Amino acid sequence: MLNHLRICHISTVHAGFDARVWERECAVIAKKGYDVHLFVPESDTNVYKDVVVHSLNKYQSRYARFRYAKEAIKKVLAIEPVIIHFHDPELIPVMLSVKREMPGIKIVFDCHEDSISHIALKEYIPSFMRPLIEKTLTYYFKRAAKQFDAIVTADDGVHNIFKEWGANPITYFNYPPLEIYCEEPKSDYMQREFDVIYPGSTPRYHLRLMFDIAKELKRRGWNTKWLIIAKLQFKDADAWVKSNLKELCLEENFNFKPLVPLTELPRYLRTARIGIIPLPDSPKFYRNIPSKLFDYFLAGLPVVLSDLPPSRPFIEDRNIAFAVSANDACAYADAIINLLDNPTLLSEMGKRARKIATEHYTLEKESNKLIDLYEDLISN
Repeated sequence: MLNHLRICHISTVHAGFDARVWERECAVIAKKGYDVHLFVPESDTNVYKDVVVHSLNKYQSRYARFRYAKEAIKKVLAIEPVIIHFHDPELIPVMLSVKREMPGIKIVFDCHEDSISHIALKEYIPSFMRPLIEKTLTYYFKRAAKQFDAIVTADDGVHNIFKEWGANPITYFNYPPLEIYCEEPKSDYMQREFDVIYPGSTPRYHLRLMFDIAKELKRRGWNTKWLIIAKLQFKDADAWVKSNLKELCLEENFNFKPLVPLTELPRYLRTARIGIIPLPDSPKFYRNIPSKLFDYFLAGLPVVLSDLPPSRPFIEDRNIAFAVSANDACAYADAIINLLDNPTLLSEMGKRARKIATEHYTLEKESNKLIDLYEDLISN
């Protein structure tokens, strides 16, 4: 029996139903029989899929998370876990202390993205501070690589960084659960409400490019409809969006909806013809795989995305996506028109993407990696 083996996941950042933390990890290991506890900010859920959920205080600023990290970890330690699996770089210093003082507890750091390169894209950090923060993060990541019991990454790019620093990481891809995509996509692409869909956290640079693409499409006579299911990640986002759409005469082209849990995403994807991933040509995106790529595939959507190294192994020579030059609105518009103007091509690419994804890119095929990791940690 595994129910006496208590595993705690903690994040002081990922409030709400973060798909990786809740669905791809906690729910998976709880289903296996472990006693799983999740500590996240301001949760109104006590139990989710056999996971016991504990609510942490939501801090008033990004910087306050550092000050209250010890308080959060005390709550975790109070329930005496065998494994602590944490998800935020901000927690590395306090988790190093836990490892030093309580070596019997297994510590797992889950690095969701290339956090170091991401600093350069964070608008809320003054530019003069970014080099120092990058240097500090690098220092702590190198210590994490050597001192924690396991490192988990979401892609091979970050995996390789930790390997260079002396860790033996595992890559646990953000594949979606096939069970939520069990309904076969209908061949009604041209009757769907939206031409293009984008779900996920949405910084300003993503929106700028999508607005430019829509403007270019409109200039060519294509009055496209877009659905953005988003958490807007910058100050005064609503006002900025409204102002820019008005200036570009795109107010009727874009529909915005708040982020939805992963389990609800498929029904929205079924309302669109094309999935888009407008990543900029930035060092961060030379290592991170956009997880929505696999959701698009399982939903039977052809994809138009930036031609960057992490995505290429999943799309090359498969005729399931158009990879175009990053930041090039005209290239994106060309690909979108190619699909919208060729319904047979659009349908064939979508069906092919669905078939490949169901065979290779599902949580059901990936989940054993995490279960095997925990079993190895416990047995050792």
